[in-house]
Amino acid sequence: YQWLFTSGPPPSGYYNNKWCGVTVVFDSIQNYAYGNPNNNSIAMVDGYYTVNFRDNAYASTQATWIQTTNSPVNILTVDQNPSAGTVTTGVPVAVTASLDVNDAAAQQLLFLRYSIDNFATSTIVPMSFTSGTSYQATIPGEPGGDQVQYYVFTSKNTNPTADFDLWTINYNNNSGANYSYLIPAASLTI
Repeated sequence: YQWLFTSGPPPSGYYNNKWCGVTVVFDSIQNYAYGNPNNNSIAMVDGYYTVNFRDNAYASTQATWIQTTNSPVNILTVDQNPSAGTVTTGVPVAVTASLDVNDAAAQQLLFLRYSIDNFATSTIVPMSFTSGTSYQATIPGEPGGDQVQYYVFTSKNTNPTADFDLWTINYNNNSGANYSYLIPAASLTI
């Protein structure tokens, strides 16, 4: 199939802005040239496809097509123990995610991504199956005064180390607010 990534409503025309010139290779991040004269092409088979396109304004960018044999799983709930407001200095936090189905059949892995600096840097932790449709990972204990933010995502990539949004199939980030907890700073008495 021939296709394009385009933007631009009439009267300016759908094809005024386009990102193209790529033959799609599934499960890889590819570069799309802005304004390339050639169409993109793709050979599709039965299955499910998640497409992630990096918004880079009107410049060349990247996108990925992730192919799975089954429908992407949904992350229904994300809970933590101890709960926000009761976490103390140095205490690890167990994060549990519940899916709508077991993800093994859907070729998707579950990950926890957390940060203590508003995602300037972050750590990825694979989530382990616990039972039914539940998965769990642990955020290590942090010093007092830190605010920890996190969310949960699925990916087909077994070891995402960068470009997390491009590798994501589905996610639960608390409706855009991210899950978070503040570890109270130690109070000293003289």
